[in-house]
Amino acid sequence: MGIKRRTVAGPVAQARAAAPCATHNRLLGARPCFRRTMAEAPPKPVPNSGIANVVSYYSSWSTTEVGRRLQTEIWEAFPMLRHASRPARSMFTSSLAAITSNQFATGGLVVLASGAGLAMLRSVSKLAWDSLVRKYVVRAEFDSRDDSYRWLVLWLASHPHYAGTKRFSVLTSLRRLGASSMETDSSTTQGGASVVLVPSGTSLMRHRGHWIVVERNQEDDNKQSAASGRERENLTLHIIGGNKEGLISLIAEAKTCFLERERARTAVYFIDEYGSWNRVSSKPARPGSSVILHQPWQVEELLGDCRRFLLSERWYGERGIPYRRGYLLHGPPGTGKTSLVAAVASELRLPIYVASLASPRLSDDSFAGALASAAPQCLLLLEDVDAAFVRRDRSATRGEVVGGGERGGGGGGGGGGGGLTFSGLLNAIDGVAAQEGRMLFLTTNHPEALDPALVRPGRVDVRLAFELCSTAQVRHYCLHFYGDALTKQDADALAAAVPPWSVSVAQLQGALMQHPNDPRSAAAVCRRLFAGGGE
Repeated sequence: MGIKRRTVAGPVAQARAAAPCATHNRLLGARPCFRRTMAEAPPKPVPNSGIANVVSYYSSWSTTEVGRRLQTEIWEAFPMLRHASRPARSMFTSSLAAITSNQFATGGLVVLASGAGLAMLRSVSKLAWDSLVRKYVVRAEFDSRDDSYRWLVLWLASHPHYAGTKRFSVLTSLRRLGASSMETDSSTTQGGASVVLVPSGTSLMRHRGHWIVVERNQEDDNKQSAASGRERENLTLHIIGGNKEGLISLIAEAKTCFLERERARTAVYFIDEYGSWNRVSSKPARPGSSVILHQPWQVEELLGDCRRFLLSERWYGERGIPYRRGYLLHGPPGTGKTSLVAAVASELRLPIYVASLASPRLSDDSFAGALASAAPQCLLLLEDVDAAFVRRDRSATRGEVVGGGERGGGGGGGGGGGGLTFSGLLNAIDGVAAQEGRMLFLTTNHPEALDPALVRPGRVDVRLAFELCSTAQVRHYCLHFYGDALTKQDADALAAAVPPWSVSVAQLQGALMQHPNDPRSAAAVCRRLFAGGGE
C-alpha cells in the first residue's frame, strides 16, 4: 500500500493555477466573479424600507466596488463585445480594468453620469412645465405703441386689487411713451397734483375667479426709441386657467373703462418724422354750436354729410366706389377752419390724425404706411396744404419733391426740400393701397394755389368756403361768448363796432378776450381796433 505524497504548492504555483480560470473568464467574456465583493458588500435594502436606507446602501460602496460594478454593467450592456476578436477583447478588457481601478476616473464617470441624469431630468421637467403652461395659461403681450396698452394701464391703475399694493410707477402722463396726457379724477389727486399709480415690475392679481400674473418691462435699447427719445414698454398678462374668450372680455372691459374717462374728450394724433402716430393731446369735446359761421346751417349740413358717410360703407361697396370722403375748407386765416374740424370730431366721437407734410425725413413709404396704420374711422387733417405745395408747372414731373420752389400762402419762406413727393401724397390719399373709411380734411388759405390733381372730384367731394365776419355773425358770436350776460343794447353796440367783412373770428375773439366779463368795455376795444375796417 503506497503512501500518498502531499505537495504543498508555493505562492507562485497557486498564482499559475488561478491564472487559467481568470484568463478563461476574461477571453470568453464571462461575467467576472464578485463573490468576495458581494460577500463584503452590505445587504441590499429591503423594498419600501425608506429613502434613508437606500441612500446608506449605495453610499457604503467604495470607489473600487463602483468600478467593478460599472465594468460588469458594460459587459452586460454590450454583448457584441464577446464576439470581437481576441486582441480586441483583450485591449478593451485591459483598458476598462485600468479605468475602473482608478478611483479618480471612476469618480469622474460617476459625476458625469449624475450630471447627465440631472440635465435630462431638468429637460424633462421643463418640457412638462411648458406643456402645462401652454395648456392651462393664456399669455398676452401688449406693446406701448398700441392703443390697447393705454387701455390696460389705466384699467390696472383703477383695479380694486391694487388698492393695497406698495410698488407703483408714478405717472402724470404717458407722453414719454408717445401717448396723451391723462386727465384723472379727484380720487387720484394728491396735494393738487394729478397722478396715476401703475403697478410696476411683476405682480399677481385676481380678476373674475382667475389669477393673473402681470409683468411690465421697459425696452429702451432699440434704435428708434433712442432716436425719438421715447421709451418702449411691454405689458404681459398670464391668465391662469383662462381662455381666449376671457382675454377678449378683459380687453373689452379695459377699453370701456378707458373710453368712459375719455368720453368728453377728443384724441389728437400727430405723425412724427419716422412715420409713426403719437397721441399728443386729448382735448375737451367741442360742440358744433361753438363754431359760428357766416351761414348757421353750414355746420349742421357738414355734420349730416359726415354721418351719412359713416353709415354708407355697404352702399359704397355695392357700387364699387372707394369708401373715402374728402373735404376742402378754404378761406382767410382765423375764420374757423380747424375749429370746425375739431367740432366735427367731437360730435362724431372720432379721433383726429394730423399730418405735417414739411418734415424732411417723411418719405413716400413712411407717409403711406402712416395713413394705412391710422384708425379705420377717423378724421385725417392736412393743414395749410397751400404752404406745403405749390402749383406745379405744366412741364414739371409728377415726382417733384414737396417744397421744391417757392412756398406759397401763409407758409412763407423759401423752398426747403422735403422727402415726400407730390405723387406719393396722391397715392397715399386714394391709391390702390390707401386706407378706406377715413374722412380727409384739407385746409388752405389760398385754394387757387392748389394743384387741380389734388382737389379733383374723388379726392375732394365737398368744398366749404369761410369768410370774414358779417354783422349777423358778429352778433351771433358775441351772444355765444357772453351768454345771458349780454343785453340787446350791448349786442347792438358790439355789432356796430365791427365793420362787416373786415374781421376774422379769431380777431374778434382776441378783442373780446380783453374784457371777457364786460361787453361794454369790449365794444370800446372793438371800435378802437377795427375802426376804418381793419386791424
